[in-house]
Amino acid sequence: MPDSLRRSSLKRYLLLLCSLLAALGLTWAALQRLHVDTDIVRSMPGEEQVMRDAMAIFASHPIHDQVAVDIELASSAPDELVAIGSALEERMRASGLFAQTGNQELSTLMPELLAQLPPRLPLLFSEQELRRQVAPRLEPAALQERIEELARSLQGMEGIGQAGFAAMDPLNLRELILAKMAPLAPTLQAKLYRGSLISADERHLLLTARPMQPGSDTDQARLLARFFQEAEKELLEPYRARGIAAKLTPVGAYRAALDNEEVIRHDVQLALLLSTAGIGLLLFFTFPRPLLGLLSLLPSVVGTAAALFVYSLFFDSISILVLGFGGALISITVDYGITYLLLLDRPHATRGQEVAYEVRSIGGRVALLTTVGAFLVLSLSGFPMFAELGLFTALGFLGTYLYVMLVFPRIFTDMPPGPERVLPLRRLVQWLGSWGKGGAIVAGLFFICLLPF
Repeated sequence: MPDSLRRSSLKRYLLLLCSLLAALGLTWAALQRLHVDTDIVRSMPGEEQVMRDAMAIFASHPIHDQVAVDIELASSAPDELVAIGSALEERMRASGLFAQTGNQELSTLMPELLAQLPPRLPLLFSEQELRRQVAPRLEPAALQERIEELARSLQGMEGIGQAGFAAMDPLNLRELILAKMAPLAPTLQAKLYRGSLISADERHLLLTARPMQPGSDTDQARLLARFFQEAEKELLEPYRARGIAAKLTPVGAYRAALDNEEVIRHDVQLALLLSTAGIGLLLFFTFPRPLLGLLSLLPSVVGTAAALFVYSLFFDSISILVLGFGGALISITVDYGITYLLLLDRPHATRGQEVAYEVRSIGGRVALLTTVGAFLVLSLSGFPMFAELGLFTALGFLGTYLYVMLVFPRIFTDMPPGPERVLPLRRLVQWLGSWGKGGAIVAGLFFICLLPF
């Protein structure tokens, strides 16, 4: 091999290696600067009235972040359940992850609720309820019975502190309101045992808590998941060692946030894997020099890395959906690399600069401007996720095009004639075309078979 050709090949490989290292470096730098946001709610359009109202409700009523923990034993053991529940509740308080645990907050609010009911009784009954439930209590016989009942209760120990309630609500109408609230209980079959809520079969105990941070925060959700895993291992392992089946089942918004993140990550990775593998397989059967065809993927990789880095210079976070499906959209820019390398890989010698000129001449710049403009229009949609997706994808298309036009001609300065190789894909297309209508039918069936992929 002549020295000049050897130096040219070495330079070509060095530029390819530098391109890959640059892509890795830009991606690493961007991910250090960016926070990958997995909260889908924050991607919703904040200008819409319905979304603002929903966010206000969520902010004012943190019950949607509540965590419920079911402690289960294989056999009826209420005292054991209460002991495990008390130990878990103590660990939850000490962890600093929860603003409230157990039923203490509800217990402190109940007297206040009972005190607030009497002044609001006229607003809590409909006309039908007044006629059906309240009017009978005003009959002389009912009033006499109620007076005697109050006299008996106030003379006993249970009447201590009840005189004020009797003065504000002598007919005891508050019990009608509290009866309406009974369905709000976790289960009508549950019972209170030593201050804990256990099931009727005495095999389950329910413990509730409110996290310090919103459950949609996946960082907080991961901390909660790790806490419950460690708590289950330490608290229930002694029972399992004795042959008693024990189980800890925490549920809540934090679990849904983690599940959503895992599903999204899986879908994003699958989308990128399938698009890359499918395009790579197509390129392998399209080019006379298969390895040269696989290099068509390089501009898209570098363009995506450059887009992510430029994006990180202006923004602090990016949605995981944008990161994944934006990358899948940018993979469309493999067309730039395919066009360039197809014009480069010919039966005769070619030059990189001349091929770049040909790509520009057949409408490469016009296609770029229309595509980038179309994605930038998404920034005007008022939908934060679409705005991020449009900007990130537009940057990816621009970076890929610039790489093909500026770097590829320096890598492939001169390309020798390509080999005479039978191309399976081209041969298949020619074969189907020679069959006329029969070939069209076969192509249609082939298309249907590929639809699942």
